[in-house]
Amino acid sequence: MFIRTSPGHAAPILTTIGHINWWEGRGSKAHQYLQLALDTDPGHRFAGLTDHMLGAGIIAGWNTNKKQP
Repeated sequence: MFIRTSPGHAAPILTTIGHINWWEGRGSKAHQYLQLALDTDPGHRFAGLTDHMLGAGIIAGWNTNKKQP
C-alpha cells in the first residue's frame, strides 16, 4: 500500500479508511489501516478508540442482520 499525504494528515485518512472497512464488515482490513494510523500518530484518539472497538469484537449491527430487504 502506498499513501501519499503529509504526515499530519495520514492518521485521520487511514482511520477513516479503517472505519469504512469496519462498517462494511471487513474487520481484518480495518485493523490493518488502524494500525497504520496508530504507527503514524500513536496519540490519534479516534484510531485508538476504533481499534479498541474492533478488539472488543464490536461489529456493525447491519452486518449481523441475516434478513436483507
